[in-house]
Amino acid sequence: TLSPSSAASDVYKRQVFGFEDCPWCQQLYPVLDKVLNEYNEKAYYVDTHKENFTSQDRDNLKKYIQEKTKFDDVVVPLLVMISEDGTYQYHVGTLEGHDAPKEQLTVSQEKELKNNLENMILKYKKE
Repeated sequence: TLSPSSAASDVYKRQVFGFEDCPWCQQLYPVLDKVLNEYNEKAYYVDTHKENFTSQDRDNLKKYIQEKTKFDDVVVPLLVMISEDGTYQYHVGTLEGHDAPKEQLTVSQEKELKNNLENMILKYKKE
């Protein structure tokens, strides 16, 4: 289940960064919510366009992204899972090559995305 978060400084075990009008977010969230519900997990949603997401929060997120991912700026949707031992995984967008503003996920793309997210949860639960 996606739960609203008041700030990026909340517990970072499973965080989802995005914003309401983001086309990729709109297509990722329902699939992610299904997976989270199936595994009885929660993720905390951080809206990167809300007033309570401060410039300091953005700077912290940007620094994290630059250190931990292949990206050099804030990208959304960004799902981050951090295990107790500090290992992390991340997922950006929906699927490689999917152009969310122009197309909805197909049934097979949605299955692939669901599988990718399930694999993240299973790996997270093992660590």
